[in-house]
Amino acid sequence: MDDIHSRLIINPARPLPGGARSAARPMVAGPRLASADPPWLPAAGSQSRRRGRLRPRIKGAGRRAALQSRGWKKSGAPEQHTRPPLLSSPFLSAPRSRGLPALTPARPPSVAAGAASGEVWPGPSSSARKHRCVDQRQSDKEDRLEPHSKKRRAKEGNSNDTVHPLWLGTTSTMATSASSQLNKGIKQVYMSLPQGDKVQAMYIWIDGTGEGLRCKTRTLDSEPKCIDELPEWNFDGSSTFQSEGSNSDMYLVPAAMFRDPFRKDPNKLVFCEVFKYNRKPAETNLRHTCKRIMDMVSNQHPWFGMEQEYTLMGTDGHPFGWPSNGFPGPQGPYYCGVGTDKAYGRDIVEAHYRACLYAGIKVAGTNAEVMPAQWEFQVGPCEGIDMGDHLWVARFILHRVCEDFGVIATFDPKPIPGNWNGAGCHTNFSTKAMREENGLKYIEESIERLSKRHQYHIRAYDPKGGLDNARRLTGFHETSNINDFSAGVANRSASIRIPRTVGQEKKGYFEDRRPSANCDPFAVTEALIRTCLLNETGDEPFQYKN
Repeated sequence: MDDIHSRLIINPARPLPGGARSAARPMVAGPRLASADPPWLPAAGSQSRRRGRLRPRIKGAGRRAALQSRGWKKSGAPEQHTRPPLLSSPFLSAPRSRGLPALTPARPPSVAAGAASGEVWPGPSSSARKHRCVDQRQSDKEDRLEPHSKKRRAKEGNSNDTVHPLWLGTTSTMATSASSQLNKGIKQVYMSLPQGDKVQAMYIWIDGTGEGLRCKTRTLDSEPKCIDELPEWNFDGSSTFQSEGSNSDMYLVPAAMFRDPFRKDPNKLVFCEVFKYNRKPAETNLRHTCKRIMDMVSNQHPWFGMEQEYTLMGTDGHPFGWPSNGFPGPQGPYYCGVGTDKAYGRDIVEAHYRACLYAGIKVAGTNAEVMPAQWEFQVGPCEGIDMGDHLWVARFILHRVCEDFGVIATFDPKPIPGNWNGAGCHTNFSTKAMREENGLKYIEESIERLSKRHQYHIRAYDPKGGLDNARRLTGFHETSNINDFSAGVANRSASIRIPRTVGQEKKGYFEDRRPSANCDPFAVTEALIRTCLLNETGDEPFQYKN
């Protein structure tokens, strides 16, 4: 058999034994060696590729001992590293939804036990880390691209692309209840039973996130006729992000009452304010201050109408009805669209609409929005504090309806990045003076005051102080730029829109298009009253003594 060394590929960049170099790379033909290594690696017993040194191939126990001395396990695992990998570990915990803790490595019990004894978690090889870091830098670079650039639109608008679950702040298969798959006919057998003279009252409140809703039910001896007949209640605030476990009792004070569309009459839905142990309003109880502000201007009869946009999400983490491995057709045919290929989830919308009417919500209408699976319902006109009460309970009813359909309703202002519309909560506002003859004068005065207090309103218009809205208010997709204030007649790219009919009739209302879909309506309406009617200025709300 020929000498193994006669079939080496001579590389000028690599020294040969004895220090000699070659200026050519002749390929010597010969049969492939019976080896598991790729053909471009040195053959057994040949010159090593590492630093030009000779390293004969060691076999058997000697080879294992040599590898273990260099940090390799018996199975051939890569060398140990004290820093766990972020993206390549099979133990990486699933991505969490927005507002929850970020990605963290979830060590298995065996690894956690080993860490206590000084052992380390096996990490990837240096070359694997290098490739991963390069890929991560490339991904970060793409994320920093202008979201509406041609390159990004071409990338994200391609129907062959995959909707990445991290866009939605959730896993590819969302952890959801299976109650929608149960036989609802069986439930109706029990719901049709008589309940005697007792009444079920479901108490609803806003939790510590400022966005989520909680509820629980109690039995009353008779049907309440007004709020004053409803008793106060309490709950565990440590389980709703509103208190510590050592002092967790929080008070529920009834504020508004509606008919229950799920249990039907005489049962009730009760929207409550939350107070701490010392009877001071909880941090997310913005209704308390809003009520005081509304009472100060009650003689001007402020009316509000809010257009609540939302997106229906499937349990797979994608917008409801979207293909699991791509996108639907581009925006255009979906706004107020009709047909299976244009209206995604109409049954849910119709059920929610009827439930709101039954409950006594002042729901004004509904329509499909620009992005597929995105819808809108309008609440109003409501005077004063009623605006927030009706919108919050309408949101609660939407979540409950979606439970039965096995779909999730999200109020995220920008659920899908890229060339897709976000979700807002456009707020229409007027006073008695604006609605009367020559009311356009008072509308223009209010807009002038709003222009001088733009940053204050941006902070008040989403629960993250403007961070959520920054993803939506980009100046594209029928939005204004978050950094600029603008106003115009029939201009949906302005901060404030004056409807064309209002401009023609010289009276009516104006629309503030800045609030996000997940805004607190109490914060939005209070901010409008403070600026437009109480003439407040500056970046902070004024503190009134009485």
